[in-house]
Amino acid sequence: MHATYSTANNPPTENAAIDTDKPHYQFMRNLSTGALDVVHNLMTGAFVPLDVPSPLLDAYTSYVAMGGKVLDEQSVSAAEQLSTAKTQKLAEVAQAAQDFIDNAVQDPAPRVERDTYHLQAAEAESWALDNNNPTPLLEGIAAARNIDLNELRQRTLDKSRAWQALCASVIGQRQAFEDQIKQATDIDHVINIVPVFHLPTLG
Repeated sequence: MHATYSTANNPPTENAAIDTDKPHYQFMRNLSTGALDVVHNLMTGAFVPLDVPSPLLDAYTSYVAMGGKVLDEQSVSAAEQLSTAKTQKLAEVAQAAQDFIDNAVQDPAPRVERDTYHLQAAEAESWALDNNNPTPLLEGIAAARNIDLNELRQRTLDKSRAWQALCASVIGQRQAFEDQIKQATDIDHVINIVPVFHLPTLG
């Protein structure tokens, strides 16, 4: 429920029967609008807007208003609580994955250099397929550094593949946690999922 509701002290019509021994239904008033617009089936946990056709509303004059209970954002159904817990845990897992990557790759290079990494990797991969393929960016870097071009190409290739392996591993681990969270059937299971990541195993 997105709005805050309180229990109505009486059913929505003057003719509605009141049977305090069988509090099966609860009428709730939207505290934002003041409207008495939701009925809560206490037996099934269902929430039904009063302006929506429903079997619950066909005989609403026989419903019982149960007083003394306040429903707000903290008083939600078990299904809603589980859904909220899953959403929070997914966000926790995503942040843990990003933090792991950030800690594993602490790169002091300036942004302008980092922005060329994908270009350098593409040239290195192309060179690995055919040593005759041009690598203009790497050639310029090698010349400015005064190092062997093939040595730079190989270093770049090794770094690119190590990065791919790291990303593949962390992405797979995060998705495995996501699978566990989505399959969880109770909040305790969700809470007990601890997102701990590890480096890929070298083959």
